[in-house]
Amino acid sequence: MTFTIESNIPMPDPKMGRKPKYPWRQMKVGDSFFVPDRKTNFIAGIAWNQTRRHGTKWACRAIDGGVRVWRMT
Repeated sequence: MTFTIESNIPMPDPKMGRKPKYPWRQMKVGDSFFVPDRKTNFIAGIAWNQTRRHGTKWACRAIDGGVRVWRMT
């Protein structure tokens, strides 16, 4: 069996995994979102994973009825 080597073929977007539940990647610095009925520690843990994976920084604060998350960097 022989294989043909080709150049300039665009790579398709990855289709792995599920869609993210929270809008981490779409946010710009200063943007925020509200997560109803969650504890701060739960959301802060998810935010910490985003920091480790992508180098972004997040702030989470308990607000009446849930948690608000801000993108810092």
